[in-house]
Amino acid sequence: MVASRDVAVYLIMAGPKRGSYFFTMERHLGNAYHAQNILESVGIPTQILSLARPEGLNSRMAALVKENPGVWILHGDVFENLGVFNALCSSIGSLDLVMLDPPLDLRGVWPLLDTACKPKFLAVHNANLPGHAGWLPAHLRRTTGSWYEMMNGSLARGKGSHPSVWERGERSWSLMGREYLASGYG
Repeated sequence: MVASRDVAVYLIMAGPKRGSYFFTMERHLGNAYHAQNILESVGIPTQILSLARPEGLNSRMAALVKENPGVWILHGDVFENLGVFNALCSSIGSLDLVMLDPPLDLRGVWPLLDTACKPKFLAVHNANLPGHAGWLPAHLRRTTGSWYEMMNGSLARGKGSHPSVWERGERSWSLMGREYLASGYG
């Protein structure tokens, strides 16, 4: 759900805090190992957990994750492991931040993720690309009173963007927050 490069940049800049969790899902095992190599090359211990089993992430595996805070790369296809969010978040609790940068729009996945993990913040990268998760910030602003857009922007060509036929060299992003955070109840 988060590009390996983006995970590495975030962790290098912010660094994981002791006792905290950082998760990314990678569909391809090669990408998971690549992300692990990048993170470990800068001193960030990383574990890969394969979801490639019939039950996906089971309660025993979720307990293992809970006992070992840190960076976890979950290897598997989110569409084949829809129960991962419920298993994971029922073990560790709600998530502070969810960053979406998927190659698909995740319309069927977002409600499961939101209900199970109740993220406080949502970052959507590539919000202007058709078929990606860009529909989500507009949907949340339009249909619920529980989310608000904190900020948005774009990356110009040459500053982390990957020009394509869809977007004239810019990639937009949006950072959303839950409404109760704005009113001081979070």
